[in-house]
Amino acid sequence: MKIERATNPFITNKVTKGNYTDLISYVFNFQLSILHPLNSFILYRKLILFYYLQLMQKTIEIIVSGLVQGVMYRKHTTEKALSLDLKGWVKNLSDGTVILHATGTEDQLNLLIEWCKEGSPKAVVDNLVVKEIPLETFSTFQTIK
Repeated sequence: MKIERATNPFITNKVTKGNYTDLISYVFNFQLSILHPLNSFILYRKLILFYYLQLMQKTIEIIVSGLVQGVMYRKHTTEKALSLDLKGWVKNLSDGTVILHATGTEDQLNLLIEWCKEGSPKAVVDNLVVKEIPLETFSTFQTIK
């Protein structure tokens, strides 16, 4: 059995990087030509949700000061960030503070910020500086030594 790709007269221009609307339209129209309409609709909904979540993500930088080194703060921060499905990194700075970059939705990041105010069981957090930075992408959340 030979399967040929059906051409779609509605697709006239190439998809450009960052143009999610064209990408979704292209995938949706292509899938309509080779799949059952119900499968195409499900795929279309998943793509819209995926790109909506991508657009809703942001990256923050948190600098934590106090007794935050030598008390497993980075380890516990990594565990918390992974449980919240955040991406990014955490590391100690030479001045005794801890810095972290985290990417996720606003709700996820707010939960991490609240957790960082308390930190690990032995930590004593004196100050927390949070600022939004340009969006960064990471594959996971990790501790940098």
